[in-house]
Amino acid sequence: MALLRDSDVLPEVSEGSLELARMAFDWRTLDAELAELVADSALEQMVALRAAATPRMVSFESQELAIELELDTRDDVCAITGQLFPPQAATVHVIRPAGTPLRVEADAGGRFVVEIPAGGPVAFDVMSIRTDWLVT
Repeated sequence: MALLRDSDVLPEVSEGSLELARMAFDWRTLDAELAELVADSALEQMVALRAAATPRMVSFESQELAIELELDTRDDVCAITGQLFPPQAATVHVIRPAGTPLRVEADAGGRFVVEIPAGGPVAFDVMSIRTDWLVT
């Protein structure tokens, strides 16, 4: 306990050291297979004009799993509806750079819903399959 009381005398950790620690922490999922982005309606919008209220549709694929996402951003909230293929129950980890990943359960049909604050990157990890970062 004496060490805990004296913890205020420990040297301050530099921002560079913290960043290196964060990057090392990210490497813990190096063995996860990266799912490839195969469709993103935001990229298609650059070619064809669409209504601003249209939800964004995104698809990722790996050898074992496909993840389809609908991102509907309204005000400061992004509602994400997802579907796993093949359909199956699974734990979906919704990852933000800051904060603890959210755990969402996909039902037996592979469907899940989650709301996150709009803006900023988000990635998904399902059964050791990880998506690339998306900006909500």
